[in-house]
Amino acid sequence: MEILQAKYLFALTKSQREARRRKAVVCKLVDRLGPRVGRGEKKVVVRAGTGWMDLDAYAMGVLAQAV
Repeated sequence: MEILQAKYLFALTKSQREARRRKAVVCKLVDRLGPRVGRGEKKVVVRAGTGWMDLDAYAMGVLAQAV
């Protein structure tokens, strides 16, 4: 179940010009589901390509591209 959705900009630079070239990504807070999930547990997912991925996986991909 989706709880909240918003757009965010992630930038790994001090330059505002470079930060403006980054595309905003859509993130949403969702309830986690499954037999091993604690009650009320939530996670943040990011729209990537044609689907959604966990925020931590997205962030690792951004960091890997920056190196």
